[in-house]
Amino acid sequence: VLKRQGLQGTLPKELTRLPFLRQ
Repeated sequence: VLKRQGLQGTLPKELTRLPFLRQ
């Protein structure tokens, strides 16, 4: 979960929602 927050802060929400970042 913490990783998701970090990605959202750096990348746009659209990218974070994609499964590519989930991996």
